[in-house]
Amino acid sequence: MKDEKATYTLWIGVSLIATRPHTTENYIDLLGIASETSGHARIYSTREDAPVYDSKIDYSPDEDEPVAYDGYEGCWPGDGSGMDDLADYNQMEGYDY
Repeated sequence: MKDEKATYTLWIGVSLIATRPHTTENYIDLLGIASETSGHARIYSTREDAPVYDSKIDYSPDEDEPVAYDGYEGCWPGDGSGMDDLADYNQMEGYDY
């Protein structure tokens, strides 16, 4: 019989470490515990078939991946980014030789 309430479980290796109700706060708490261990930590949710966290998987974004233009960082008129060619041209006009 399946549990009526969803839960998170933290496993380190083959040992069950903790079971908590399915809330964001509990998930963050289990992530904190998992990050302090040196073993293979996994967090499972009764709502998912696969682990929702696995310490052997790198969840950090790849720094070589291009980031979509978000309208601010490094893409203002005249910065040489090519987002506004006329402003880039006018910015570089002072460098005529």
